[in-house]
Amino acid sequence: MLSGWDEAPRAGISIVDRLVVPSTLLKKLAALPKTNTPSRTLREIGRIERTLFMIEWYSSPALRERCRAGLNKGEAGNRLTRAVFFS
Repeated sequence: MLSGWDEAPRAGISIVDRLVVPSTLLKKLAALPKTNTPSRTLREIGRIERTLFMIEWYSSPALRERCRAGLNKGEAGNRLTRAVFFS
């Protein structure tokens, strides 16, 4: 498992340098078997990121309010779309 940690930054650098589109990278990773080392490593990094976000979410009322405002804005847009395009 530790061998994948050396390869993981290459995926991020490829995206930052615009050598690969993120959606293409995700499609390629999804096509690999679940036991593939880079795929497993990136899943573990995702779990760590999600955990850190949840800790920040619970400890920061400002973050929760910002997210709530964004969700409300999106819902208002959906309501407007439904009101305009009725059948």
